[in-house]
Amino acid sequence: MKMWQKYIEKKEGLKPLLKSYLELRRLFQSYDWSESDLSNPPFYSGKMMALRDEMNSHLSKIKKDLNDLGIDYNNEDFNNYLMPFLNKINELTPLSDGNNKRRNQGDEDN
Repeated sequence: MKMWQKYIEKKEGLKPLLKSYLELRRLFQSYDWSESDLSNPPFYSGKMMALRDEMNSHLSKIKKDLNDLGIDYNNEDFNNYLMPFLNKINELTPLSDGNNKRRNQGDEDN
């Protein structure tokens, strides 16, 4: 285990980030979104944007803490470390199968 991983695990640095991500996934579920909706969202709610900003803030804080302490890390390694946690949340919060008709948000040319 690398020094930056030890630091993150000891400080439980991912906990707030993962909590925000879980809340975002639950929000997607409440809107009955599919995985394909994530690449082209039907709309963006204020809560979604707030959670996205929260996640980015938590991620920036982790990286800033590592930099401030002089702990070297590689972004690709960091992302590879993070992905299993995010994938587990995805597994626990499955989205719809994508066979649902998208809601008309009034921005479509019909």
